[in-house]
Amino acid sequence: MDDMDDSLRKEQELEAQMQALKDELAAVRAANRDAVVADVKAKIKRYAITRTELATAFPVLRKPRASTRSKVNADGTIPKKRGRKPKQQTQDSAE
Repeated sequence: MDDMDDSLRKEQELEAQMQALKDELAAVRAANRDAVVADVKAKIKRYAITRTELATAFPVLRKPRASTRSKVNADGTIPKKRGRKPKQQTQDSAE
């Protein structure tokens, strides 16, 4: 019975250590992320570049236009057209 309690206590200690390490890792990652964001913002300020200037300098970074999208869905169906439907001509207006 004593061995059982001892192993259970060791397991709980290891769990607590592991949780502490996970918390520490999360804190380090958050600090790292904040540092990276601040670094990028500083670079943007230093070079005084805007998103539109970036887009004109690197047109590859622009999002593709809708017309360049494939005309077939992944499952092979043709997507429905959106927008207004053209007016249907009635027999009276055709004559």
